[in-house]
Amino acid sequence: MIRQKLLLMTMLVLAFVLALPAAAQETPVFCGTLAEADCQILRDSSAAAMEISSGSVDYNGSIVLTGVPDTPDITIGFSGDAAYDFNMETLMGLATMTDMPTDPAALFGLVNDIIMALNSEMLLNISLPEEVAQQAGLPVSTITLDMSLVDGIAYINFDPLDALSGGMLTQQNISGWGGINLVEAINVISQQALSDPQVMDAFMQGFNQGLQAGGGTTAMNITPEQVAAIEQYVNIARTDDGSGSEAEFTTSVDIAGLFTDEAFQALLREQIDAQAALQPGTEPMTDAQFQQVIAVAQTFGSDITVSATQRINTTTFESTYLALNLAVDLSNVLAMSGQGSAGDSIISFSFEGIYGGYNATTIAIPAGAQVLPTEQLIQLLGGM
Repeated sequence: MIRQKLLLMTMLVLAFVLALPAAAQETPVFCGTLAEADCQILRDSSAAAMEISSGSVDYNGSIVLTGVPDTPDITIGFSGDAAYDFNMETLMGLATMTDMPTDPAALFGLVNDIIMALNSEMLLNISLPEEVAQQAGLPVSTITLDMSLVDGIAYINFDPLDALSGGMLTQQNISGWGGINLVEAINVISQQALSDPQVMDAFMQGFNQGLQAGGGTTAMNITPEQVAAIEQYVNIARTDDGSGSEAEFTTSVDIAGLFTDEAFQALLREQIDAQAALQPGTEPMTDAQFQQVIAVAQTFGSDITVSATQRINTTTFESTYLALNLAVDLSNVLAMSGQGSAGDSIISFSFEGIYGGYNATTIAIPAGAQVLPTEQLIQLLGGM
């Protein structure tokens, strides 16, 4: 029988890759009170994004927690770079699917198609405070992940993980790049799962839960009326002087106001019900439960601030820069729970990315990579 860990690992892969085609769908363009010429730049940029199949980004950001009683201030930093080279014909075809396959064999085949369409690589550096690393039992406060996915084979660089393992990888002669063939592994797993109805039922239930957590497979179907309703709570302004080769737009959202809007509430309810439908046996949210969610969102919406800055090349209409900032004032939540703070209690998230390499980026197999035979992988995981 397939081990639970092997099933869980595969379900996570399935949920992740099946949620990706939704990203290939065009999203609504919010213009607010922008001049028509500026709004057209945003529309052209949205259209240009649909023609992009590869690109790269250099990024950095942080998660900061301050002012929480009996908790030291914490700053977690991250940085790195990423690149992708997708088969957009495959992804766009999947994005237009109206129904998710219910036949398990077809589902596994669909997953393999998506994996083969997603060539990508990512370098991620995470910096933790020393005290946090120590509390977590980590030997180092900086974690580096270096990963690639090329032609259905997932690779990871073990060298930067040696310090995290406390030198155990070196002791076991594990170094350099290693890979596993995801397509072959999923084919083997699917054959084993399909031969055992009880395991297959458990697998499909877990998969639906993972898919629900991942946001499903389809983008929001927003009507023009809903776009207009939401737009009144989106404040967007062009913030450059118009003399350069890029247009800069800064956007903020009135979260509290958004949740008071009936059209947005209807859209939110549609999405909640759609996610519940992915999980067999799950009861739809009642009107009373939904109103409780809305009431909480309205109460604490004013404690959330969201802003974004985007730069767009005015010749190619490609996005070249994106900065996101999210801050949540926890003071009211702490006060209601009897944990009042002496000052502001805030958790914030920031991200900054510089984008480029559009339709000119390729992903190479890491030099010297050793691919673990699929049979050996299954044996190792099956023994966990």
